[in-house]
Amino acid sequence: MVELLPLFPAPKAGVASRLLGGVAVAITEADQTLHTFENDVATEIWTLVDGQRSVGQIVERIVEAYEVERPTAEADVVAFMGLLREKGLIELRSEAATR
Repeated sequence: MVELLPLFPAPKAGVASRLLGGVAVAITEADQTLHTFENDVATEIWTLVDGQRSVGQIVERIVEAYEVERPTAEADVVAFMGLLREKGLIELRSEAATR
């Protein structure tokens, strides 16, 4: 398994998203699928996926914001990144995106 913590997740081209009433929603252009992130942690993670923060930095933010143990946060964030990638919402880059 590839180590995800040093990678930089970014929304894939063709993915549009918004926060609506505190809930993140995203749509994949290719198949017009609507994805909703209906809990606070999922929404927080999605808002941090910007190509500028590594998976490890996102884990740190979740640990701080939700007072969860790092191993638990790490496992959950890595699993969520896998789900986002599987659904075609993100790509994982080896370097931070340039602004």
